[in-house]
Amino acid sequence: MPTPPLRPGHVSLRRFLALVVPGALAALLLVPAIVLGWVSVTIAAARPIAISASHGTARSLVLGTSTDQAVTGTSLPGENARAAAVVNVTSTELDDLCLLPRFELPLLGRVIGLRLSTSDPVHLGRITLAASEGAAAGLDLPETVVGTASLGGSQVPGVGTGGFVVQSSGGEVDFDGLDMPTLGLVLNDGLRLDTLSLRAGVGDQHC
Repeated sequence: MPTPPLRPGHVSLRRFLALVVPGALAALLLVPAIVLGWVSVTIAAARPIAISASHGTARSLVLGTSTDQAVTGTSLPGENARAAAVVNVTSTELDDLCLLPRFELPLLGRVIGLRLSTSDPVHLGRITLAASEGAAAGLDLPETVVGTASLGGSQVPGVGTGGFVVQSSGGEVDFDGLDMPTLGLVLNDGLRLDTLSLRAGVGDQHC
């Protein structure tokens, strides 16, 4: 039986599946790769992503000044580079985690948020944030150097030689009550967690 002609604006089921299935399979394979830490993840955000945790530890901490585009290596359409505090921590372990990215609906002009949270421990490995602001209560640093960076941008994205940094050396970094909106982040070791809840909403939301 001959295939009926397609109407203008329509596509055959076979062609649709040929276009969609490979991309869908790639996306499904990417999720466990991120969760298992097999791939590095870079996120650039037009609106600050709220990040919070009740307590966490890290092996080292580097705090410097830069821009969101220097940290992530990406730029958003129509966005200029924005000043940001670079926060780089390694071997990061959090007691819990809340992420709240926000997006604007193009046609409706309304902001929606997608709250991702877990009350279980989270392993982030090495993470670099381009923070727009932030606070951490009960910050406990080991021996720390305050001065000019000599480590170069190859080790910490966005921090070049000669920039001002706060850098811990040896010991363990301990912090409570983390609250740090970020313009972009780099997860070098992916994200490993046991549970995750998602909740979408319109308008102002908080972690």
